[in-house]
Amino acid sequence: MKSMARPDHPFSKFGTGNSDTLKDDPENGVVVRDELLKFHATYYSANVMTLVLLGADSLDGLESLAVEHFSDIANTDISKPVFPGEPYRKSDLNRVLRVVPIKDARSLDFSFPLPPVTEHYMSKPTGYLSHLLGHESAGSMISVLKKMGLANDLWAVSLAARSGPSKEGRAS
Repeated sequence: MKSMARPDHPFSKFGTGNSDTLKDDPENGVVVRDELLKFHATYYSANVMTLVLLGADSLDGLESLAVEHFSDIANTDISKPVFPGEPYRKSDLNRVLRVVPIKDARSLDFSFPLPPVTEHYMSKPTGYLSHLLGHESAGSMISVLKKMGLANDLWAVSLAARSGPSKEGRAS
């Protein structure tokens, strides 16, 4: 998905490192520690963070833990990062990509880019769609594909902008 995004959009950048990307590159003036400190200074601030604590403790106990462990995070009053436009152009959509796997496996993935739904978090519209697509009832997508011998299982996944994939519905 990242490789299909507009090259000028932050979504197209890699999200993980490896032994090459995490090494200093003096020829190009890259000192990884300096880059990490620069990133930290630019984006790490309490005012753009959200903390969720889940536990068996009382609300007062959880609040105490939050204060003890997270109150030292500085608030540098940075602006929340804003990303320019949509990650995909119309020409990036409605395409079929064929990838040569490194092991014997077959899969078919459909991705449907949606506008931001953060303000609808209470009704969870993407979770609802995932449930409908992943349901196993008679006449469902997976039941039809299984009868035709075209599928063994189906996953319907909602990609949350902040936290990555979350399994909302699954049929197997």
